[in-house]
Amino acid sequence: MDSFLHNHQSALDSQREDAAIKDLQDSGIYPDPDTDIEVGDYVQTTEEHDSWCSISGEVIEDYGDKVVIIDDCAETDDDRLEFHKSDLQILDPDETHYPMETGL
Repeated sequence: MDSFLHNHQSALDSQREDAAIKDLQDSGIYPDPDTDIEVGDYVQTTEEHDSWCSISGEVIEDYGDKVVIIDDCAETDDDRLEFHKSDLQILDPDETHYPMETGL
């Protein structure tokens, strides 16, 4: 058994470290370096989240792996929505389409 640990200890340590980091990322404690969404960014839901209806808005709160946005097209006063960062994509400011104002 000692020779097994001697030959494979670094791989086992690496596997445990990766699992611990994933647990921390999933709980929102450890930031995911692949998602750079921050407060103030204008975001939209990805097709993987909902291919029929996209939701967009400005990020107003950041909780690690989740954010709260103000829904641009909300029809009620309840316009705050929470999403996993992995379900959102940042929109380029040049491609941002704010909802049109109607003069009804």
